[in-house]
Amino acid sequence: ENMREVEFDFQTAGQEINRLDETAEKLRQTAAGPYEDTVQELMLGWQGEEGMKFIRKAEILKEKITGTSALIGRTKEALHQAVLKAETMEKRAKEIAEDRT
Repeated sequence: ENMREVEFDFQTAGQEINRLDETAEKLRQTAAGPYEDTVQELMLGWQGEEGMKFIRKAEILKEKITGTSALIGRTKEALHQAVLKAETMEKRAKEIAEDRT
């Protein structure tokens, strides 16, 4: 029963890794697609100093979106590495337990 709990944790971790990956990809796509398209459309109709301020703010926001996506990607990779290490440790613990019996 205890080993099933560990396996369930690995399954949950795998699901979270996938969710993180999907979230990062959605952010990347949003920054590169709909967000960029909307900013471009607004730029066409918004002239002058206020338009330039908006463009600067929009670029800062796009950088933050892209940065958040990258941070999520790094978090996903760290979680993946932790899962791999935990799986290795679990295998080793099983081997030690088998050797002792």
